[in-house]
Amino acid sequence: MLVVFDFDGVLADPVFSIATIAHKAYCKLYHKIPLEFVVKAIRDAKHVLRAGPDIMPVVLLAVEGKNLKRLTREELLEFEKSLGKKLSKLEQAYYQPKVSLRKNKKYWASLFRPHKTALAQFKKVMKKHKVLIATTRHREDILVCFDNWGVRFDENNIVDLRISKDKQEQFR
Repeated sequence: MLVVFDFDGVLADPVFSIATIAHKAYCKLYHKIPLEFVVKAIRDAKHVLRAGPDIMPVVLLAVEGKNLKRLTREELLEFEKSLGKKLSKLEQAYYQPKVSLRKNKKYWASLFRPHKTALAQFKKVMKKHKVLIATTRHREDILVCFDNWGVRFDENNIVDLRISKDKQEQFR
């Protein structure tokens, strides 16, 4: 039997890594705000976040005082549309710190917190079945996290963004 796991949200909580990147980007573009503020914003808006371009608009809405727990996907998309060309500038600003953060592998891995219960189940399933990971991340990111968590995993069993950013497409 083949078992497929997702990485973000299943094996790892990506909120702190996303918030750290967004925090660095926001502080560079605007002014300093507490990292904890950005972490809370990302946690509160998890239900509407789909991809990287959504992150910085959510931080802007949080700074404006928007109740992110009640934010709908439609409201977020409307806000993103209202940003116009500024949206691509925000997206670039978000991805810039990620490159330098990924260079320090130990620090980068520390930004991902394992979901302990899911990780324990993952290890059990690995003993009995062939396991793949489908992800829109770089394979190296997952391997660094696994190394940090003491998990040995064959990199060839990670279906990553090199194949596609669409998980359905990854398995065709």
